[in-house]
Amino acid sequence: MELNHQPQLEEFAVFPKHIGVWQGDWIRLDRNAQEIMRFTGLLTQQIVNNQWIQTNHHEFPGGKKVTQNFVGRVIGEGRITIESSDPPFFNYLMTAQEMGQLLVFDIRDKVTGNLIATETINLVQPNQRVRTTQSFSIDGEFQGVMLIVEHRVE
Repeated sequence: MELNHQPQLEEFAVFPKHIGVWQGDWIRLDRNAQEIMRFTGLLTQQIVNNQWIQTNHHEFPGGKKVTQNFVGRVIGEGRITIESSDPPFFNYLMTAQEMGQLLVFDIRDKVTGNLIATETINLVQPNQRVRTTQSFSIDGEFQGVMLIVEHRVE
């Protein structure tokens, strides 16, 4: 047996099921579950050289467009750590792990270690998924929820 065997992301149970291009609606709700924003997203997710490579393209009402890039590295069986050089994500420590058939994300402030958000991604059909995120202030106060409904387009 190889002592330094690095788990291979493409052999994980859940992450490979999310490879592709996903399009959907992002709906942000405040702490009282009132809708405060809605926008669209197009995400490309792939595995390259045992890394999770993700690019998010968002378009907001009024025409503003934002692109965010993420790189995930394997840290254990079914677990990756994710980094981004794009704001605000460059200030976050992000880990994701497979839990059953779900992907569960833990997002923390780099300086304080305080929880900023949790996200759960559920593949409800092979080409459809539902994501939910709870967000918190740096002091741990609940800020709201984001609901993301996506379908695979490639």
